[in-house]
Amino acid sequence: MTPTQNWGLLILISSFSAGLYGCADDPAGDSASDSASATEGTSSAGSSATLMTTSASASAGATTGGGETDGDTTGDTTGDTTGDTDGDTTGDTDGDTTGDTTGDTTGDTTGDACENPEQTKCEDGLLVACIDDGGLSWGDPTPCEDGFICKETACEEASAAQKAQVSALEVYADHLRDHTGYWQEIDFAGLKAAAAHQIYLGEGSDYTFAKAIYSVYRAVPQGHSALGLGPLDWSQCYDPDGVAPLRGNSWYGVCARASGDTSIITFADEMNPMGLGPGDRVVAIMRDGETWEGPEMFERVSHEPLCDGGVPSESGRADYNALHVFAIIKPGDSIEVEHPDESLEVIDVPERGDLISCSDPFRREERKELFVSHQREDGVVVVILPTLGSHPDHPFPQPLNTLKQYRDWNAEAIDLLNEDLAQYNDIKGLVWDVRGNRGGSAEYGMGIFGSMGEVAGGLGECHARIVASSPPEFAEAVEYPFPYPIFVDEPLPTINFEGKQAIVADGMAVSAADWMIHRATELEIPVFGHGGTGAYGYQTGGSYVSMSLEPVEGEHFGVDSYVSGARCLDSEGDPLEGYAPVSVMLDYDPQDLADGVDTLLEAAVEDVLMP
Repeated sequence: MTPTQNWGLLILISSFSAGLYGCADDPAGDSASDSASATEGTSSAGSSATLMTTSASASAGATTGGGETDGDTTGDTTGDTTGDTDGDTTGDTDGDTTGDTTGDTTGDTTGDACENPEQTKCEDGLLVACIDDGGLSWGDPTPCEDGFICKETACEEASAAQKAQVSALEVYADHLRDHTGYWQEIDFAGLKAAAAHQIYLGEGSDYTFAKAIYSVYRAVPQGHSALGLGPLDWSQCYDPDGVAPLRGNSWYGVCARASGDTSIITFADEMNPMGLGPGDRVVAIMRDGETWEGPEMFERVSHEPLCDGGVPSESGRADYNALHVFAIIKPGDSIEVEHPDESLEVIDVPERGDLISCSDPFRREERKELFVSHQREDGVVVVILPTLGSHPDHPFPQPLNTLKQYRDWNAEAIDLLNEDLAQYNDIKGLVWDVRGNRGGSAEYGMGIFGSMGEVAGGLGECHARIVASSPPEFAEAVEYPFPYPIFVDEPLPTINFEGKQAIVADGMAVSAADWMIHRATELEIPVFGHGGTGAYGYQTGGSYVSMSLEPVEGEHFGVDSYVSGARCLDSEGDPLEGYAPVSVMLDYDPQDLADGVDTLLEAAVEDVLMP
């Protein structure tokens, strides 16, 4: 571990009013401050050609309007993650163009006989010529010159709009490349080439541009990042006719999580337009004559553009993709549904309705609270913990100027839990339900389970990216230690319970919740369900930056980018990003959901009741 530094307050104070470590349902909201009203995060003022690059401030990128009106906080956090990538690879460098193009040509096989040496055709934007090599046959596909694409039978110059889109794409990709805290090398040149190919194959549409930009974003598995597409007020993200919906949400009155390679309904409004119910599973999506099913279904869903936040872990990507089935399907599609009785039904997708948030799998009212507890008849106390951040019932001090204030806020949060637990007698076990937890203070989450050690940074530390280093390099000095020295000098109180505990989690538990789950795992407290998002950074400090590309009428819409440059390591010096521990990997049981039984919670309760 790097020796404790004299970090001062610069990193923290700039963001304490909004909360640290937050993330997620809405990549444009501000971290842990789920009680804060939404504010304009990126100005759309100035000329349409202006490029703005700034260090992110405390409220970098909160959304404006849209979303639910029932009190749920849409815009809980800036920039966490989803980046649905395939692990540590460079992502989509194959130039995925399914559904993106108009004017792709036929004749996609080489080796077919051609009629004369003057004949040419196009294959996926490449030019193929008829050659005479002792007989007429098609040659190998070759790219057109820069700025041209092959359509129908010949290379054609790209439109001005397409060239402008490619230029904007390159600016965005270079900024992401130079600032991301992801530590492995990524083939950004290949990503840009493949994305530009998508744009040139299209007709300059917003959808094609969004999908191309998104293919670069999703190839970087780094949490606490975000991507907004459209007008810089994020209005497109809330529009049912928009091309890139807001992550963590559904248009069809249902919420879902991953169940193997299917999307299982965990919540269904009685009036949802497809008549779906809890326990129903989407096993296939039919679009434009294609069927997405099995492992391909989530993979195809993950390519559709979103206003998104990065999700480094496999478990997080799976749960988000399962939910996003109901964000990306649209009229003209069909879905195949397997009901709990194993019968199958094909349903035509109707018009999109109102956007609902699905951070909590059951859309429980408790998701709006600081926490809610209850004691079951079997004596187990369940604590639903939707946030580890500032809340109207326990707001951050204003102004928040010192580390002592921050330490005391964490201590008071744990004291509130202890006061609540004191109402119960003969507690047989304690289960923490952090499904959909929005993040907040990592020290709060870890402190619940006891001491954080005797050395500042003893549980982990984060280092800032050296901008534009290639391969990525990071400063030797610590940008953020876990815990800060004050938590060692003045240890937090702990929960007044010495019996068995367990955690119930899912892939939408993010940031500080990831630290909480990580700490619980170290202490051999079991975690049931799915691993969290695997995002261990933060949205503060000099390594967290933002950039906006203004929309240009007739060329491309705007791009809002938030990038974390933090690389976080555990106590052994190993990278944490993407690490999402789970003791008992468990999906929801369809019949349990249909019967109103919470499969994951019951498994955790059974465990804590065991002698």
